[in-house]
Amino acid sequence: MHLWNTGLRGHWGRQSVRQGLYRETESLTRELLEQSEGTFTDLISAQRDVTEAERTLAGLKFSQVQGFVSLNVRLGAGHAAGKPEPAPRPVANASRKPTE
Repeated sequence: MHLWNTGLRGHWGRQSVRQGLYRETESLTRELLEQSEGTFTDLISAQRDVTEAERTLAGLKFSQVQGFVSLNVRLGAGHAAGKPEPAPRPVANASRKPTE
């Protein structure tokens, strides 16, 4: 495991668990609504929680990717990031036979 993602990875795991719990809450609320024991307000609230958990997880993933790219650029792996690739150099008279 890389040092740069240890903190976010743990947070991702907790956020994924939280997201799963929100999905379960939404499912149970939907079942209660179908049995006329819940309200639309409860369902909307559960769906809002799921959406917020998904948004938070997406933000965490984006931050990790952004950090990974920044780190690689600083380490030199991205030294040409944003620069166009140079045009290939022409081959010098490839049809001529080598001299002996």
